[in-house]
Amino acid sequence: MDFKNNSFTLDTIATLLFRMRLLSDGIAKYGDELGFTPEEIGKIQDVCASLFPLADREEEEKADVAEVFAGLREKEGETRKAVFACRKLLRGECQFADETTKKYIEERFELGQKVPKRRADFMKMAKNMIEAFDTIAVELPDVLLPPVPFERLREKFALLNTALDKVLRERAERKAATSRLKLVRGECAKTLRRVYLRATSYWGIDEPRLLELGMVDKSGVWTSKAAGPVGNADG
Repeated sequence: MDFKNNSFTLDTIATLLFRMRLLSDGIAKYGDELGFTPEEIGKIQDVCASLFPLADREEEEKADVAEVFAGLREKEGETRKAVFACRKLLRGECQFADETTKKYIEERFELGQKVPKRRADFMKMAKNMIEAFDTIAVELPDVLLPPVPFERLREKFALLNTALDKVLRERAERKAATSRLKLVRGECAKTLRRVYLRATSYWGIDEPRLLELGMVDKSGVWTSKAAGPVGNADG
């Protein structure tokens, strides 16, 4: 990997990981020459090492979130099919119901409303449909609705809720992993900056050995306005 600059705080995670791998080895090789104590060298290496498991953990959490979101979309699709099936059944029953019963069914089951696209609104409608089926036997005991489509909806809705709860948990875990990684990335950037300033104060900004510490010398710095390496602004 080629480094284009020493803007450590702007590094992608891949770039930062590579820098810290080089720094860990480089500080062991040159730390004493640069005036770092053994304790300081150990702390720098500890910062380097701390980044890798946290970066791996965040990637795992990203994958987990993507997986549970896929499951959520699947369960939502199945629940929507169940809702549409119930609405078809209800419209069929309304064809032969008296006006009072027809009006009750249309209002209680929200047949006059379109099925919402927004998940939260859709789930509210699905829940209401299940509750309406559960209460119609009490409110209109003479109306007997076939239970199979509604029981299927109840099952799919329960699975959807379970999938949604799982998504919320995974998102919280990913957020926590991202927060921990952000803190360590900040420590890595500060550590790199400290070593860079120390190294350039000892060696100057033209020293090729900077690359062994995960940095670039003056000739290796690129800018978007130049076709090639230019001077190092940090120097």
